[in-house]
Amino acid sequence: MSGWIDIVEGKARIIHRELLAARELAVQLGKDPEFVSTPYFELLARLYRDEFPYASLADQADLVARFTGPGVMTHEPPISLVTGAFSKLRTQIQKIAKSIAGLSEEKRVRWPADLDPYLSGLAYGSLVVGMRVPRPDDVGAQGQLVLEGVTDGLYEAVREAVCSLPLIPRLIKDEAVSEDVYSLFPDPAVRDTVMVAAQKLAPTPRSKAITELFLSCPGESQVAPAALTRESGKILQRSLDQASGQRFRGTDAARCQLRWRIVTITLAGEAVVIDASGVPVG
Repeated sequence: MSGWIDIVEGKARIIHRELLAARELAVQLGKDPEFVSTPYFELLARLYRDEFPYASLADQADLVARFTGPGVMTHEPPISLVTGAFSKLRTQIQKIAKSIAGLSEEKRVRWPADLDPYLSGLAYGSLVVGMRVPRPDDVGAQGQLVLEGVTDGLYEAVREAVCSLPLIPRLIKDEAVSEDVYSLFPDPAVRDTVMVAAQKLAPTPRSKAITELFLSCPGESQVAPAALTRESGKILQRSLDQASGQRFRGTDAARCQLRWRIVTITLAGEAVVIDASGVPVG
């Protein structure tokens, strides 16, 4: 499948061909070719202003997050707002990676602390951020492997969990989390890990600057992303607050006895993921 940059450049070539044809026709008809060119120039400007930055980001990122709200409707949002959005997203991806690594049968892996976002830039009405899970063959500034000892299988498991985040807001229907969550996330540990991350990423009731968060994975099918909102966060919290026995289905209980290393508890009204020794994950 073509990359996102290839798709945008393909659109640009079509516009250029139509522009050339329109100018040639205008000359043949004795008209000013500049008069017919303006609409095409506007299309090209919009293409490179709005679509090219996202395409450049999407070709590199595993997860793309678009924050919307009054705080990012200005072309000069506060630095603290931008860095706060980066930090929140970065932290939850780190926690997903750490949780999935903890579930692995492989030796415990120390995931790097520098999962930095790729920024596509600020577009009017939104802030778009992309993040990528480090790959096993990525090399750090000192020439060392950033994930030394991590197998391709573990990397794919972490990446799959991160890329599954956009599914969660789509599963919120009728003031509840759909039963489909059990078939989409059959492993209860992975299910809770991803649900907690989505709940943490949702805008809080105190957040006035950012009101919606749209998550998408560049490689997924072209389905319009659903928004994580303040209400989404409350619904996810209620679901996570349910007694463990109510959330487990089918073979979950048996699987937990064999390999459950991460559980979710509620402290002071907030969902917290802990490992089997009682230590908070992340």
